[in-house]
Amino acid sequence: MQALRDELKENDDELVKSIKNCSGLEGMLRIKEEELERSKGVKAQCSDLQAQVVELHRQLEEWHPRLWGLMGEVAEKQRELEKAESLRVDAQRRLEVLELANSTLRDKQDNDQFAAKAKEERLHGRVRELEKDNTFLHGQVVALEVEKAQLLAQPSSSHTSEFPNIPRASYEE
Repeated sequence: MQALRDELKENDDELVKSIKNCSGLEGMLRIKEEELERSKGVKAQCSDLQAQVVELHRQLEEWHPRLWGLMGEVAEKQRELEKAESLRVDAQRRLEVLELANSTLRDKQDNDQFAAKAKEERLHGRVRELEKDNTFLHGQVVALEVEKAQLLAQPSSSHTSEFPNIPRASYEE
């Protein structure tokens, strides 16, 4: 009986060992099942992410021609902007040249006005001198006319060479 007990004890020990093994395996199985569930979740997330990547790729392909179009428009706008800037710089240069020419013309006009004013003052001075000369000459003319009138008013005893017997005053009346 002891042998049977020993055998039963051994069987019990083996059974306890097997149960422990089974419990350990069940724990490992649960862990693996949890890992499997997590991996299924990860796999589902991965599938969702892949679907999103596919959708984004499709959108990218859809937007790609528009992107090239926009890049072309940007390049065209850049060329227009550069042309406008070039025109602005040219206009600025022309404006500077015109301002310089305008300033030069204003200076010339000021000089011309100054010269004209100086010439006008010289001419006024010359006119005053000529008026003085005219007044002087007029005075001399008046004096000479008075003298002539006096000379003509005096009786003359002179005779003409053709008619020596007729006095000159007779002819002048």
